[in-house]
Amino acid sequence: MRYKSQLRSVLIIYDHELVLSLALLRLCSLSYCLSSLIIWPDFIMSSPSVFGVASFCIITGASRGLGRELALSLGSHLGDKSLMVLTARSSADLEDTSKQVSACSPGVTVKTVTGDLGDESKAEDAITRMFEGVECSQYQHAMLIHNAGSLGEMSYICDLSPGLQTLRQCFTLNVTSCMALSTKFLRVFPKRDGQRRTMVHISSLCAIQPMKSLSLYCSTKAARDMFMKTMAIEDSELRVLNYSPGALDTAMNDAIVTQAGDSELREKMAENKSTPYFLTTAATCKVLLKLLTEDTFESGKHIDYWDVEVPPKN
Repeated sequence: MRYKSQLRSVLIIYDHELVLSLALLRLCSLSYCLSSLIIWPDFIMSSPSVFGVASFCIITGASRGLGRELALSLGSHLGDKSLMVLTARSSADLEDTSKQVSACSPGVTVKTVTGDLGDESKAEDAITRMFEGVECSQYQHAMLIHNAGSLGEMSYICDLSPGLQTLRQCFTLNVTSCMALSTKFLRVFPKRDGQRRTMVHISSLCAIQPMKSLSLYCSTKAARDMFMKTMAIEDSELRVLNYSPGALDTAMNDAIVTQAGDSELREKMAENKSTPYFLTTAATCKVLLKLLTEDTFESGKHIDYWDVEVPPKN
C-alpha cells in the first residue's frame, strides 16, 4: 500500500507538470501569433540604412576636385527627398557641381552655400545658412563630410611668416570652423531613434606622419583626426571616420609639387604621379563608399585607402 501511495503521488506530480508544460506551450504559441500581427517600427526591427533613404548631407569644399567627386558619388546613393548642402568659396564652381549632381541624382535637392570657412567674420554665418529650414525628423540619415582644407604656408618652420594672421587663417579653416560645424550638426541632429548619423573627415597621411615644410597642414590634420576620435568616444551612436584618400590628381597635389619648401618632398610627389599609387578622385570615392556601406569600421579610426585596397606590387 505504501508503494502504491508513493506511485500515486509521483503520477499526480507528473500530471501537474504536464498540464503546466502544455499551458506554457499554448502561451508561447499565442505570443508568437500576436507578435506576427504587430507592425513594429523600423528602428526596432532593423538599424537605419546607410544609403537609399531620405538623407541630409553636407559636403564642405565641394566646388572642385575631390569635393566635387564626393558630391557626385554620394548623391547617386542617396534616396529620394534627400537634401545635399554644398559649400565652398567659389560660387561659380559650386553652381557647376550643383548642376552635375542634380543631373545625375534628380531625386536629391541640392542647396549651395557660398562662404569662406577660413574667415572668422564669415564662417559662422555660412554654418548657420547650411542648416536653415532643416527639420531633423524628415531624414533617416544625416551626414557631414569635412573636406574643405588648406595646405597653408609650405615652408620650413624656421621660415614661416612671423605674423599671426597667416597661422590664424589656416587654423580657422582647417580646425576651428570644422569644430564649429561639427558642434552645430550634433545640435541639429541629436541622438534620435530610427536615425543614422555619420561624420567623415577627409584626412591625410600628414595627420599621422610628419612631412618637411608641411608643418601647418600636418598639425591641423592631426588636430582634426583627434577631434573626430574624441567625438566618437563621446557619442557611441555617431559613426565617425577619418578617411585618408591617398595621393590624388588634384590641384592640392600640384601645389605641393610646385610650392613645397622641401625639395625632396617636391621630387617625391612629382615622381608619384607616374606610379599606381597616384589615384583618381573617383577611385578613392569608391573605397569611401565601400567603407560607409559595409559599416564595419571602428568609429573614430583613421583608415587609409591602402588599408582597404591591395597595394600594387613593385
